Amino acid sequence: MRKLYLSVAVPKFTYGAGIWFRPTFIEGANHSQKGSIGIAKNLARIQRMATISITGAMRTTATDTLDAHAHLLPVTLLLQKTCHQAALRLSSLPRHHPLFKHLQHIAKHAGISRHRTSIHNLIATFHTFPDEIETVDTIHRPKNLGSIAYEPHIAIDKAKAIREHNDLRDEIMIYTDGSAHDGGVGAAAILYRTGKEPRALTFHLGSDKHHTVYEAEIVGLTLAAKLLMSEAQLTSPVSILIDNKAAIQSGASSLTTAGSYYLIDKFIRMTRIIKNTCKAQDIDLQLTVRWIPGHAGIPGNEEADEKAKKAAEGRRHSSPSEELPRYLRHGPLPHSISALKQWHQKALMDRWKDQWKLSPRYARAKIIDASMPSDKFLKLIDTLPKNQTSIYTQLRTRHVPLNHHLHRIGKSDTPYCAACPGKDETIYHYLFDCPQYARERHILANALRRKATSIGYILTSDKATRPLMQYINGSARFKPVLGEIPID
Repeated sequence: MRKLYLSVAVPKFTYGAGIWFRPTFIEGANHSQKGSIGIAKNLARIQRMATISITGAMRTTATDTLDAHAHLLPVTLLLQKTCHQAALRLSSLPRHHPLFKHLQHIAKHAGISRHRTSIHNLIATFHTFPDEIETVDTIHRPKNLGSIAYEPHIAIDKAKAIREHNDLRDEIMIYTDGSAHDGGVGAAAILYRTGKEPRALTFHLGSDKHHTVYEAEIVGLTLAAKLLMSEAQLTSPVSILIDNKAAIQSGASSLTTAGSYYLIDKFIRMTRIIKNTCKAQDIDLQLTVRWIPGHAGIPGNEEADEKAKKAAEGRRHSSPSEELPRYLRHGPLPHSISALKQWHQKALMDRWKDQWKLSPRYARAKIIDASMPSDKFLKLIDTLPKNQTSIYTQLRTRHVPLNHHLHRIGKSDTPYCAACPGKDETIYHYLFDCPQYARERHILANALRRKATSIGYILTSDKATRPLMQYINGSARFKPVLGEIPID
């Protein structure tokens, strides 16, 4: 149900949100701004219906509790995320796109306060300026790139990759790596040649808010190509070794992929230049880009990893500008869309957690599951039938058909337990105190031992699912509502 909601309902009611919804939070700021709060509240009703269906909760359950259990962003934050993605799509348009000039003009005047268009609001809210963000072309990689000038090779498993590496006898071997460290991202490449001292190139990409490790891995490949181009005399074969399979595979794909295609194209062009230079010198260069497992004790890979981490610490650890590939000499790389999305998603999750902690329901929910909001509960109920999911949710939210809650909503004349006059029939009373279910409680205690008295364990651990359902079936307390709960 959750997957259906995310794949069908969410795209429908968020379609074009960048036009009709004004975000309520400014990127990177803790304060809110005037936005489309009323629209968000109306759309929240749709999500509320979905969360009730997903969790099987009672209709009296609070919306924030439902969102936390279904692990669905509150609608205000969901629309914020949708608008951020729309801003990134606009800001990454290529120069030949009809909107590009208009976006540049809007970016220069994003600070205007009167008669702002929807695009003005997006650019000003999320600070997504076209000149700072990578370009994502709307077409496949240009056909004039032709076939790649190297042989990609990925071993079937880690053990075979290590054996193949140990058997290599290439005179020139170049190890590359990319790493994120202390909030920065760096790339490195080290060239080993028999009888000569190793040579290395390093480059600091920038903050991990703007760049990804995958991006650094591909930059590492271009550093390797630059090292190879600077060799006075090449011999064949040559191996470039990298511990990222996706970086190797992206070179053989003709699809444009945000955060990779323009960088891998740089590497393809550089290897073609190397190949043509060798051909002019009657050298049949056999260049192979090989996968090696990371952190497997391979000296060259470990050294490249150390240098990449050092480069991630700051621009002062980059190699001199004149030694780097030409495209790395002219200022920082454009911001990666993938990195910006990841950072924004993390910022939304942090904001959601802060909002949840301010909820009047947080203190009680924390006793049962301190990890909310998270996908922990979804993993627990993933394979359970609907009536088990319902009773789990109802017990966790305390909105459950026991007299204490039924009396609060006017469905029971008394809050007291039928077997215990004067005592409220709460969840704690039902699970741990009521003498009417002493036999069932004894069976539960035999199954869970000392953890049988922990409500946090009983309602969060998959190991407690079967004993808990046996207890509920044995008590027959919920049989009129949920029927007999099947236990496999």
